[in-house]
Amino acid sequence: MKQNNKGFSLIEVAVILVIIGILLSGGIALFNAIIKKQQLEKLREKVDVVYENILAYASMNKTLPNSLDDLKIDVYDLGTKKLLYKSASTTDICNEPVGNLLTVDNKVSGNTNNRVAFIIFSRGDNRCNQTGDTNGTNFTIERPENNAKCLDGSTGASLPYDDIVRYITIDDLRQIICSSFTITTTSLPNGIMHQTYPTVQLEATEGTKPYTFKLVSGSGNLPPGLTLNSNGTISGTPTQAGTYSFDIQAKDNEGKVATKRFSITIELNKPRITTESFPYGQLGQNYCAVVTASGGKTPYTYTV
Repeated sequence: MKQNNKGFSLIEVAVILVIIGILLSGGIALFNAIIKKQQLEKLREKVDVVYENILAYASMNKTLPNSLDDLKIDVYDLGTKKLLYKSASTTDICNEPVGNLLTVDNKVSGNTNNRVAFIIFSRGDNRCNQTGDTNGTNFTIERPENNAKCLDGSTGASLPYDDIVRYITIDDLRQIICSSFTITTTSLPNGIMHQTYPTVQLEATEGTKPYTFKLVSGSGNLPPGLTLNSNGTISGTPTQAGTYSFDIQAKDNEGKVATKRFSITIELNKPRITTESFPYGQLGQNYCAVVTASGGKTPYTYTV
């Protein structure tokens, strides 16, 4: 019986290769789009964290940082460039006039505001500043579908606008930091490693309830094993000894913010023998006594 060993023709092979190429290129494009979206989300989170830290700094010092270095946190984008920051001139936000307020023309909202206290932004995926010169006071937020020139000299071409921007007016900033809303808890108790920490309820006053509490990102960490609930309770079982300092931010229902720095010292929980004496024994009879201990981490081992 004659077998049919006919293979693919050159035309058929070419068609198959074209189809494979289309599938591969489509898959690569989809993969690149997913990666780009994830990177932009991380960058947006980074801008948000720095923005919140600027608010925390202003709340504690009643002035704006001169530069992002004053925040003592990571202020770089996902690469090697710092986020871009510009602020008005402030010495006492709540009690003195503020000079050199910024102007932001927001094409997305259709509003122009000339009473901006500070602006923080990052170059987007195109890696160029399209929002404004930080040596000046005027900034423009374009619509994403619009092209805008790079202002940092990286390229002279107009590219789709993709900067990530946060800003706040001096009036909104004063509403947040110039109220009498404060955290009234004065200090936090120390703890002992591997023992349940005495549950603490943070308190605040002169705000509109309910209050929410959070750890200020980049300000330090709670002792390992302890957690801060949004309702202001700190609880858990510490697992490492040491002194831990951090900032806690409280926010009321109207958006007013209060920040306070705290420290917790966790002491070593050294084991100790609690048996004070042994009973008498009798000559020629088996003897048995139990040694007890406390502290440290069980189980215990004993040696002579």
